[in-house]
Amino acid sequence: MGLVAKTARDAYFLTDYDKSLLPLMFVVIAVIMAPFLVLFTKLSKKIPQKIFFVVVCAIFGTSFIILQPIMTGIIIPITYVWVEIVVAIMIIQFWTIAGESFQPQQAKRLFGIVAGGGSLAVMIIGINLKPFVSYFGSGMLLFLSALFLAISGILGFICLGYLKKEGPTKVSSSSNKNKTKKKMDPFIIGISGIVAFSAIATVMVDYQFKITASTAYPDSSDLVSFFGLFYGISGAISIIMQFFITGPVLSRFGILTGLLILPFFLVAGSLSFLLVPMLLSASFAKFSDQTFKFTINSSSLELLWLPVSANIRKTAKPQVSGTVKSVAEGIAGLGTFLLVKFIQLQYLSVISIIAIIAWIFTAFKVKTNYVKQLQTAIAKREINFEELNIDVQDAAMVKTIEDTLSSNDEIKQLFALEIIEGLPLSSWKNTIQKLFDNGSEDVRMRILDMAWDEVDIISDENIISAINKKDMVSPEAIITAGKRKLTNIYAELESFLDEKNQEIVAASAASILMTESGPLEKAKKILNEMLASNEESIKATALKKLIDNDSILTNKKLIKSLKSDSDLISNVALTISEKRGTDDLIPAIISNLNIPNTALQARQSLKKFPDEIILDQFDEMLSNEKIKRKLFLGILHTIREYPTKRSVDMLFDRLDRNDQEAYNEIVDSMIAIARVLPLTEERQKLISEEIRSTAEKLYGINEVIKLLPEDKNNFLLLDFLNNEIQNSLPTLLKLGVMDKPETPIESYINTIKTGDPAKLPFLLEFFENIFSKDERAIINPLIEKISLKERSEVGHEHYFFESFL
Repeated sequence: MGLVAKTARDAYFLTDYDKSLLPLMFVVIAVIMAPFLVLFTKLSKKIPQKIFFVVVCAIFGTSFIILQPIMTGIIIPITYVWVEIVVAIMIIQFWTIAGESFQPQQAKRLFGIVAGGGSLAVMIIGINLKPFVSYFGSGMLLFLSALFLAISGILGFICLGYLKKEGPTKVSSSSNKNKTKKKMDPFIIGISGIVAFSAIATVMVDYQFKITASTAYPDSSDLVSFFGLFYGISGAISIIMQFFITGPVLSRFGILTGLLILPFFLVAGSLSFLLVPMLLSASFAKFSDQTFKFTINSSSLELLWLPVSANIRKTAKPQVSGTVKSVAEGIAGLGTFLLVKFIQLQYLSVISIIAIIAWIFTAFKVKTNYVKQLQTAIAKREINFEELNIDVQDAAMVKTIEDTLSSNDEIKQLFALEIIEGLPLSSWKNTIQKLFDNGSEDVRMRILDMAWDEVDIISDENIISAINKKDMVSPEAIITAGKRKLTNIYAELESFLDEKNQEIVAASAASILMTESGPLEKAKKILNEMLASNEESIKATALKKLIDNDSILTNKKLIKSLKSDSDLISNVALTISEKRGTDDLIPAIISNLNIPNTALQARQSLKKFPDEIILDQFDEMLSNEKIKRKLFLGILHTIREYPTKRSVDMLFDRLDRNDQEAYNEIVDSMIAIARVLPLTEERQKLISEEIRSTAEKLYGINEVIKLLPEDKNNFLLLDFLNNEIQNSLPTLLKLGVMDKPETPIESYINTIKTGDPAKLPFLLEFFENIFSKDERAIINPLIEKISLKERSEVGHEHYFFESFL
């Protein structure tokens, strides 16, 4: 339909109308196209897709039947514009349906084949246009277009029956706002740029071709015959492109290469016409446009839209593919109309080349944003927490904190206290005092921890009042009284030594020692007995109250507590070690890295010591052949918190492919460090070797599974081999993104494990765009849902398994 209708309108306009007005047709199209596309977009959302498609085909087909008999005078330019609108809307409809039908990996393989139908039509119809016109005359071309449009309507109606039926989705006003914001996304702006610059270049090439052809063939029948032959040859080449080149190029070299092929050939064609302005060179430029634009370039552009959400795509795509394209063509047409009055035809190629250079630059930018868009399509939503800065001079901010502290919600109160920790508290003095007197125990404990030394916030009377409440806060209030050396409560502290509550007893004994007066010996005896107790809770209680007392709780006793078999005791000792910060505690702290319940606190405590000292200890322990296995793994895990070149060296030195558990831990630490300190080029080369080796192992396991006989007695072996794959594949993917460590690979690995059919295709496409050519050739087949046989073929293509097997 498109080929016949455009050939008809070109022949009528170039032979029966003033062809000098051709550039103005582009301007008129630009003005009229926008409202048509707005109407098209609105109707497409309100009318069921199947019905809408058939109705559109019927209206357009009927219009061709009406226009053909009256093709004279002003009807010729009207038809010229109308044909452009018809073809544009039909193409948008076609690719919208195609985009909803296929996922990225399918699209790479199938878009070329599907679009090959168009190339086949161009070839067959192009070759047969001359005999058709010779027999029926050019006055039947629009009738022929209407016939093809009717066939398209029938086929489209059948195809739409295979699409998944989805219920209507209501879009809230907030989502409409988001939609507006997303239209301004750099990715969609980039696509618009490609469409606009390519439209400008195409207009110049098309105008040069048509004017040169109409000069060479002044008779309409001869011109139609020439166009038919030209489109027939370009159609034949397009078929070869679609079936044998488009798919392999996009799959092998990626979307960027697909986007750059057309501008490369257009530059060559424009330069040739600039240097030799004749029909052959004009035909070469147009031939490049005709051959690559509707094959690899079209497929590449459609691939760009796949990660964009359906709602945005339905709104933005018609505007970009139609309105932006038409506006750019209109500007180019107006410019051409004015320029040809002052310059020769071939110098339009200079404008074309400038547009193509801008086109190429935009393509590189779009490729980068395409990867980001794929990440968004995978994750669907990302929540970013920004650092909150509180300005105590900002009245509005102070008032907001004040309101939060004054609320009856304990969670809000604790949150407010957290964000003002470390700030001058005078702005909220009265509210904090009220909370300390009447708030929940958790809130009062938090306030005491923050402001124990601020007498103007928490007075001595407040402390004494908290002691007398005999609740969870009382022991900490007793310790605070000792720190403040409150002499007026000595008698009370002595009486507390005989309490049944061990927390009160330990706090009172510790407080007496801090004041250095009263029953000191009795207090020491109580604390020593509690430290020697066999009951974990009593010993832990004494430890908590002796944080600042190194005469009773010596470092030797603290180290013993750090090595305790009790997680409770060890964690309390770790907290004390963090505050004391003496180097001789470090080995005992590190020994807790092999215990799940103490490892987190141990890592936190180690952060209080100089990094170099910690790394010295790590290096020494890792080099010790007698080190416990769990401690070895715990240290490998903790190294990630020290992102230095030395840490990376330590990890690389201990890479052992025969120890998969340690290997996985090392790779996890490497990628965590790489997110802070990018790996050097030399290290990246070593990573590439590890990728090949790990992939070889996985393909080897796949080969073993394939060769195993189908025997129910093999289920244990199969379970073991599949478990090895599950352990090694995530590590391979982490190695693959080591040069792009900001990738949220952990989330993507979870997607692969769950096999989410909605996200997996976009994930595969994402990997294709961030892995190198060699890496994606061996990694992606391990992720794709393909058969053992297919995976085996990939393995044999890249590896020899004799030694492995």
